[in-house]
Amino acid sequence: MEYLLLAVASIFASALTGTVGVGGALLIVPALTATADLFGLLPAEIRFIGYTMNFISLAPIVYKNRQQIDWKIARLLTVTAMTGAVIGANIPQFASAKTLSLGLVATLVLAILLLIRKLGDKTPAKPDFPHTQRGWISIMLIGGIVGLASGLFGIGGGIFMLPLISLLLGVKPTNIVLLTPVIVLFSTGTGILTSLWHGATFSNAALAVIVVLGAVIGAGWGDKLRGTLPDKALNILMIGLLALLAVRIFIQTI
Repeated sequence: MEYLLLAVASIFASALTGTVGVGGALLIVPALTATADLFGLLPAEIRFIGYTMNFISLAPIVYKNRQQIDWKIARLLTVTAMTGAVIGANIPQFASAKTLSLGLVATLVLAILLLIRKLGDKTPAKPDFPHTQRGWISIMLIGGIVGLASGLFGIGGGIFMLPLISLLLGVKPTNIVLLTPVIVLFSTGTGILTSLWHGATFSNAALAVIVVLGAVIGAGWGDKLRGTLPDKALNILMIGLLALLAVRIFIQTI
């Protein structure tokens, strides 16, 4: 029964990958952390599963939509995200897990408050990325944050992507939603390589297969839903996901 529930959760979580590009590991990593004793998983293996799940589910989406992606922006985001991912994947070797978790919760709460404030903002959103010095600096900062979160927690970091672009650049979320899976794909790929460097393996092969297959099925479903949500609904969905993750991590930490 536990494996069946995990399969359903994996499909649902990965549908988020296709819809808003946040990566299904956002929900699966906390779920596996909460049931680590049941499945005999260590934190490093949970992060490794999260990286693999996101990478496999995102790769087909990026390839399918490659012609619609603004690669000029994506390349810069990718470089900074991969750099952040390398740093993030190595931090758990030295820092307290509790300290890291509480820091993430505080960051999520701040993002939620800023997004709630933005819901009431009547200023028209920009239709596209502003090609200014501030815009490029913001893109580099966003890429680094997304990569750092990806490497640090194994959740992909994509949950920060749309909120940060919306808050720092004021761009309509639906106009840059395809950038998120590109960045998360490369940052989680970096996380996989770093985990392998540290000797990560799948001790529970059956669980890994279930999660990965669920990721592929769910991502395909979510990709069909992408573009059907209006900007306000997309922002509300992001707030809900951030709140869910913050509460879950806080409960696990205390």
